[in-house]
Amino acid sequence: MGPLWPVHARRQFATLLVLAFVICALGASTRASADDGGVNTVGGSVRLMENVPGISMQAESVHGFAFPDADSNYVECMFYLHNAGAERDVLVGFPEDPSADGSGSDGGPFLFFRSCMDGTELPALRQEEKFPGGGSRFWWTKSVHFPAGKTVAIRNEYAAQPAHSGVFAPMPQSGLTYVLWTGAGWEGRIGSADIVITVADPDGNYDLRATPGGFSRSGNEFKWHFENFEPTSSDSLGYVDVTWTEQLAADDRFVQAEAEELSELRLKTSKGREIVVNNIEHTQYDHITISSDGRAVGWLALYPNPSTSYPIPLKLFIFSEGELHTFEGKGLPIWQWQFTGDGKQVAFEQETVHGGLGIHYELREISTGRLVAEFNPTVDKNGQPEPSQKKPDWVSRLDSASLK
Repeated sequence: MGPLWPVHARRQFATLLVLAFVICALGASTRASADDGGVNTVGGSVRLMENVPGISMQAESVHGFAFPDADSNYVECMFYLHNAGAERDVLVGFPEDPSADGSGSDGGPFLFFRSCMDGTELPALRQEEKFPGGGSRFWWTKSVHFPAGKTVAIRNEYAAQPAHSGVFAPMPQSGLTYVLWTGAGWEGRIGSADIVITVADPDGNYDLRATPGGFSRSGNEFKWHFENFEPTSSDSLGYVDVTWTEQLAADDRFVQAEAEELSELRLKTSKGREIVVNNIEHTQYDHITISSDGRAVGWLALYPNPSTSYPIPLKLFIFSEGELHTFEGKGLPIWQWQFTGDGKQVAFEQETVHGGLGIHYELREISTGRLVAEFNPTVDKNGQPEPSQKKPDWVSRLDSASLK
């Protein structure tokens, strides 16, 4: 079963799908997530031919539409292929997996795939390419007739769930990848390529990143133009990629933070959205706290300790403005911490597991990690703080919070 899409995303996608049917029927130019490449079949497997003599890709035009709220991508593309040789039929393939070895992280099979040439739909088959060392990749293949001395226009369209990655990063990422290297099997170099990726952002607030460089950007739309090039699976022109990570909108606030043991942290916002922060060190949580302005969330990470029967808090994590900040101080356990009143700084206290020795306080700026102030209380001959000494106000407020 496909994803359950929000109403607005279903409507946008349905509109694009209706347009796609009309355009295919009329043979008009539109724009996909990989280049068509000539393939042949060997033992039931499908592979890209290293070269297709006499047939060159003069131009391609691609437009990808990403719908983060619906967790779906729609892509359409147009290829102009010129046959300088004799009339022939060629099996043309379109890869479902964007990686060169079938190890990509796309969200499974296409939701649909359709291809047409000069306004006539081409029957397409999903065929498996098996690798000698194990593993496989799927291609959508169709037979294309190339008249002698003519240029044909092939149009592909498909929908798929985005690639998901970033399990070792603070926040999960999703993306739309368009593959260029599969088009290098045609004779000579690709004449030109115009690629556009548009990210719909109706309800969320996403941090968008794009590669390779050299693109132009207008809002949530990225454009690339390449000329006279021959991409490979290992160079920077082999792929075009746009990724998105959900952020907290400027007018939104965190209102709830939940995490089960060793799982990711799930943050609920005042607008009903959910933002996930990965547990990149697979630790237990303690003292999960939302800042007073609702723009940041912090927690202590508990680590196993061979000297105790319980884990100890060795790091303070603060998630703020889409970034995960780590504070360790002098490396001792962190027993107390709190946000300052404006939520821009954190104060924390450290000491040994037993004996209350080595007491140390720090006040840090969250965004930069800068040490704003520190305090090391004077101690008596037993290493315990002198009771009558004057403390900075931020230390007194931390002690009075009694988070230990």
